[in-house]
Amino acid sequence: MAKGLYTAAQARKNHQKQRWNDRYYRKRVLRLKQKADPLQGAPQAKGIVVEKVGVEAKQPNSGIRKCVRVQLIKNGRQVNCCVWRRMKTKNEKPTWAIDTNECSKLPKS
Repeated sequence: MAKGLYTAAQARKNHQKQRWNDRYYRKRVLRLKQKADPLQGAPQAKGIVVEKVGVEAKQPNSGIRKCVRVQLIKNGRQVNCCVWRRMKTKNEKPTWAIDTNECSKLPKS
């Protein structure tokens, strides 16, 4: 890297190149967090229940968590949502409101 007079432009150019090596800068500038998020940055979304799913808890806990697989209306992605005490699942396919705290992206199968 050059030092001295008239090197400010070159130093600025090199600094900008080096910023791309920082993974947090890359994630922020390319908006990778929003692209990977099934809700696309929104706090809530609506979806249609596809099926009821029982998800096993990780170690050291045991038990089967009551979950539903929901297809989002806005982008068609399928996500798992845990059903806590607030709602009961029915045999029909209702519209489901999803919160960011209860939603996780499904692995592709």
